[in-house]
Amino acid sequence: MILAILQLNAWAQGGMPYCVMEDPDTNAYAFCRLDAATGVLTTIAPLAGVTAFVAPDKTAFNAVSGSYHFAGLAGGVAHYYTIDVANGIVSNDVPMPQGLVGTRYHQGEQRIYALQETGNTYALVTFDPTTATVVQVGAVPNMTAYVAATSVLDEVRGRYSFVALYNGNFHLRTYAIADASLIADAPFDDPLTALAFDCQDSTIYALWEDGMDYKFEKLFTNGNHLTVSVLNGVTPGLVAGSTSMSSDGVYTYRGFDANNAFAVISIEVASGTVVHNSPTLDNAVGFEEPNWCPGVPQVVRGIGRTEELTIHPQPACDMLRIRSASPMDRITVHSLTGQRMLEIVGPIRPDREVEVDLSGTSPGYYILRTWTQDGGVNALGFVRVAGE
Repeated sequence: MILAILQLNAWAQGGMPYCVMEDPDTNAYAFCRLDAATGVLTTIAPLAGVTAFVAPDKTAFNAVSGSYHFAGLAGGVAHYYTIDVANGIVSNDVPMPQGLVGTRYHQGEQRIYALQETGNTYALVTFDPTTATVVQVGAVPNMTAYVAATSVLDEVRGRYSFVALYNGNFHLRTYAIADASLIADAPFDDPLTALAFDCQDSTIYALWEDGMDYKFEKLFTNGNHLTVSVLNGVTPGLVAGSTSMSSDGVYTYRGFDANNAFAVISIEVASGTVVHNSPTLDNAVGFEEPNWCPGVPQVVRGIGRTEELTIHPQPACDMLRIRSASPMDRITVHSLTGQRMLEIVGPIRPDREVEVDLSGTSPGYYILRTWTQDGGVNALGFVRVAGE
């Protein structure tokens, strides 16, 4: 069976982070999106009942389902919220586990990796934002404190990196997410900040205030770093919790322009070129953008089944193949903004491979959803790349 997808548009446009803002007059919170090309902040929906945004280092983005996660207070109680980015509706709300920092979403495994502090000890954990379930992967010893805004997740190689303080010295640590085994522990002497991971080239990027210059850096797990560019038209400095990386390799942060005024700034990571530098007056924080890793295997595992849904190849060029262990009633393809691009109505027999023709589409990032006859719903992201 060959199915054509028509008029697909890529949703991953760098420099448009999702975020949370507080109205300075009413103290009401809202879910928003900021456009670095213009500096315009668009409110998607109010966040009823939210009375505070808790630490920008507790946000995450699920590029498969199109969900934004953040920690907030409601009635003095900490909650972890899941927001559907298409309409801003809070689709899930669970108690926020204590001590979680450095939350990073694993698109392939559909769960968050983070550090959890308990007393004076740390551990690498997984966190399910739909149930608030925390599972310890392994202890992280010899650590006094976690340095905010330094955690990154390499989904392809299965690594979680961050900066730790121990015995008065800073260390760049890298752990295997499979068992929390230590892969690298390097001195971190230069004050690089606002770390972000680009899945396209499997590289950590960061900002470095070096004297009067603000530099855009590649950071390696051995602690070395390489200057990509000296940023033009900016003043060194940034606002905490205002950094994001997009799937198309654009790094965005809220900082200061050449006149020391607040600005939202986007950098093309391949060249280090400042592509956007727009003045802003809003206070939005918690920047997150779709950041899809095309090398991550995509398999949804159902309850009591070894393999519910698979798609391949990933990334796809002209053809995407789908196979389900259960009979499917319906298949849809969506953009991350929620626009439905395609619908196929079944029934489709189990273990029958469905081929989706992508030859007439543009490169981009899309979401596939399937409905099974037993009531299950699965969602997977896939990447369409240009042919040779």
